[in-house]
Order: sequence, then structure tokens, then C-alpha cells
Amino acid sequence: LVELTAPGRPAVRYPVFISRNRDWSGEVTVPAADGVPEGFCFVPGGPFIQGGDDATRGWCLPRAEPWVDDICIATHPVTMGEYLEFLNDLARTDMEAALKRSPRMLGTEAPLLRVTAAGVLAMPDVDEEGDRWDPRMPAVMVSWHDAVAYSTWRSRRDGRAYRLPSEAEWELAAQRGVDH
Repeated sequence: LVELTAPGRPAVRYPVFISRNRDWSGEVTVPAADGVPEGFCFVPGGPFIQGGDDATRGWCLPRAEPWVDDICIATHPVTMGEYLEFLNDLARTDMEAALKRSPRMLGTEAPLLRVTAAGVLAMPDVDEEGDRWDPRMPAVMVSWHDAVAYSTWRSRRDGRAYRLPSEAEWELAAQRGVDH
């Protein structure tokens, strides 16, 4: 693991695999101090080993070494509180659309959130299965389309482009490692 530093810039961690009797050369971006938004982590681009994990029993892509460009990825998942903020912003103009984007149990269209007397959506303290809900927990039980809608809303709100990572970007950012 190489850690690159430059004055006034965030440190960049870059895993490198050098097999026997080989050398390695490459270029790694060190972003400007304001180039990484708060709550995000810079992931330098480059090739990495993706897929090919026999322990996944068929749930994995074939082994490959794709190239992924530099990305910034959120350090923590979107929370239920953050997702609820999106839903309540949507509810101000279209409660039906907000309820359709609400978390729901697999195989059902019934939203798990409730509409309060004030006309906003709220999480249950405890759901039907006895699970406690907390605004700090990761957003769960939403579709890919709902997650894209959240990203679009947050991009508009923050004036910065957000999107879901690709599968390759996600695997690179998860730091599976370069030597598997």
C-alpha cells in the first residue's frame, strides 16, 4: 500500500501489486485540497482485479483487470434521515410520489413510513417485524430507481453532481485488494 502526500492536499492511499520478476509504473492523481467533498473519500483510478472469487458460488463476475478512473465515493452510506429529507422535500409537492419512493418490504408496495398529522413522512419507532428504526441507519428497502432519484435530488440541492457508483467503481473503492 503506497500512501502519497503533497503539501496542502489530502493523502492518497494506493494499493499496488508487483508480481515476482516484474516492475510497476503508473500515474496517481493527488487531488487539490478542495477537490474532495466533505464526507467523501478520493479513490485513485487504475487497474484492479475484479471478480473471479470462487467463494461467492456463482455470484461473481469472471476475473478481469478493468481500468477505473478516479472517483470520490461517500465514506458512509446514505442514512435513513438523509433519505427521509429527500422524501419530505418531494412530499411538499407530491405526497403520492414520495410514498412510492418510500422504503417498502420486498414484494409489497406498502410504504413502511407513515404520514404524520403535520403532513410529513416519518419512520416508525419499531416496524412490524420488531426492528428499531434510527435516522442514522443506512437507507434500506429502496429500489435502484429510488436511489437514482435521491442522487438527482441531492445533486440539485447541493449544486454538485452525485450518482451511484458502477459495479467496478464500487469494488475498487471497497479495496478488495490487488493480490487476490
